[in-house]
Amino acid sequence: MKKFVCLLVVIAFVAFAAKSTNLRIKSNKRKVIYVLNTSWYGPGFHGKKTASGNTYNMYKLTAAHRTWPFGKRLILTNPINNKSTTVTINDRGPYDPDYLTGNNKKLVPHPNRDLDISFEAARQLGIVRKGVSTLLVEIAEPQKLIQ
Repeated sequence: MKKFVCLLVVIAFVAFAAKSTNLRIKSNKRKVIYVLNTSWYGPGFHGKKTASGNTYNMYKLTAAHRTWPFGKRLILTNPINNKSTTVTINDRGPYDPDYLTGNNKKLVPHPNRDLDISFEAARQLGIVRKGVSTLLVEIAEPQKLIQ
């Protein structure tokens, strides 16, 4: 297992160095691991409605993705410290904040980010201070959820 995690860390760093996003890595166990550039969002959106209609709570384990369906569960792993958590997609994003200022409310996808996660998810993964990080993402199966 340690060799597999080390291999994933190496692949993640290679992917980050090559500036490729949304990279899919297939393992011999028929699961797919995505390498996604991830940021977190919190205070400015706390208490507001999400695209799914839920109220955003920065202390819940949630995430925003442009296309994955609401309710999809993801296992996120930080390859730097090997911390993991499970989040549920309940919003759309990430969006480029430069287009959300002033009177311009046009939602433009962020060019360098693939996933936005809640403050709590970022805290559990140890990326709050950094703000943006490359994470390993696996689509969760019910028996693989991290508690």
